[in-house]
Amino acid sequence: MYHHPVTRRRVTAPNTFGTKGDATRWLATVETDVRESTQELYEYQLCRHVLPVFAEVPVGRIDAAAIRTWHAELISSSGMSKTSVAKVYRLMPQILAATVDDRLLRENPCRVAGAATERSAQREIPELATVPAIHDSMDPRYAALVSLAAFVGLRRGECLGLTRAHRHRCVDGSGAQRRG
Repeated sequence: MYHHPVTRRRVTAPNTFGTKGDATRWLATVETDVRESTQELYEYQLCRHVLPVFAEVPVGRIDAAAIRTWHAELISSSGMSKTSVAKVYRLMPQILAATVDDRLLRENPCRVAGAATERSAQREIPELATVPAIHDSMDPRYAALVSLAAFVGLRRGECLGLTRAHRHRCVDGSGAQRRG
């Protein structure tokens, strides 16, 4: 398991590994893939949402008011979700931090309070009495996921990360894993 560098969410490996070396090699591969997809995302955000506004603006003219105006435009007219706006906004302080390091700006003008924070919508949790009905309405291939989530407390990623190899594992009364 590792924390995704962009989303900061925990990501579970597709299986357990025989050795620490195997796990380390898998993680190195995943991190390389993530860096490449992160770079693609940043390039898209830069080309689509940053450069159209700031490409012709001298760096010294990018101030807090310009950032607030740009951010307000992203929210009101871009058609993006609040989560996507937060992701695009997070790119700007990173870019402008380099201009501060290079002494092109005295301070980073990205100071819109809460703009970089992603707020996921609150999800409704069903009452336990409704779980059997949800279970019965599911495609049989996925119905066990409902029970795992509801009665065992596994999250979606944990449920989806389970494989047939996990079916023989269980936990004894002491909390230690055993195969059986």
